Amino acid sequence: MRRKFIAKKNKNSIIMFKFFVFLILSVYILLKFKSFKLFKTNDNLITYIMESSNHLISSNLSYTDKISDISILLTNLDVKNPSTLFQDDFVYTTNITDNSNLVTYNLFPLFQNLVKNFTNITEAVVNLNTNIPLVYIYNTHQTEEYIIENNNIHNLTPNVYSAAYILKDLLEKKNIKTIVEDGNISSYLKNNNLNYDDSYIASRYYLEQAISKYPSVQIFIDLHRDALTHDVATIEYEGKKYAKVLFVVGLEHDNYGKNLDFANELNNLILENYSFLTRGILKKSGPLVNGIYNQDLSNRVILLEVGGNESTMEEVYNTLELISEIIYIKYGDINV
Repeated sequence: MRRKFIAKKNKNSIIMFKFFVFLILSVYILLKFKSFKLFKTNDNLITYIMESSNHLISSNLSYTDKISDISILLTNLDVKNPSTLFQDDFVYTTNITDNSNLVTYNLFPLFQNLVKNFTNITEAVVNLNTNIPLVYIYNTHQTEEYIIENNNIHNLTPNVYSAAYILKDLLEKKNIKTIVEDGNISSYLKNNNLNYDDSYIASRYYLEQAISKYPSVQIFIDLHRDALTHDVATIEYEGKKYAKVLFVVGLEHDNYGKNLDFANELNNLILENYSFLTRGILKKSGPLVNGIYNQDLSNRVILLEVGGNESTMEEVYNTLELISEIIYIKYGDINV
């Protein structure tokens, strides 16, 4: 009897051990599966790409959405829509077209779709005149935020870093090659035992590198937003709302005269074309201000305030469309 009791006890221990190992593996697989990111919609894909590539943008995409996207991609079943369980077949249908005909696959849908995507890749037509960077955009205060709207479908935190990429996209649609600085200002400050008040030291490091690396650049834009109430920062013109802009020029360096002339030149172009948009030029010097803003490094460094903390991204976008037009007027034909 004693031997049987011991054997049974050992058997139970083995079962418990296997169960424990199985539990650990299950949790591990679940966590891995949860971290797997695959999206069926453009909105989710754009959000994921921006979240992954932009260290200043955060999102709260639902875990259920991820599971649903994977399920639809692999089986055409939507776990959030039980009615799809009662369909006749699990045929995967893609919206990719070939000679204007809808392509439908019944076997190996994921593999065939990947192959079809690969074979349908079309290389962009490259204009050789757009390969030379003309504009460099950076943000000394990368985390300056705009207002978060309730209808923000992408769950993104809007800030001046996002605005820099919006301006880049608008300029490149006009064949003006643009570089956006993606160096992390906060990390630079932390790694060098600096604080937020030293942000211009951090942006100076990246700006010096850009001036050396991109000698073709014609304008260096330090993009900020001001701290203003919405009524002061906003103007409505012909039914559209715009975030007003302000140029800031530091006077505490020997080069300020040329930078001031450059800011005046750009501001005059705005006045000639979109006079409602500008708040003018603010000249700064004296105690409790920077007074230089890294404008001593080049005659073409501008500090541009776009809107305020209560501005919406729609207003900022509308403004950046017009700023891109001003830059195009100034530099659009330089590579032709």
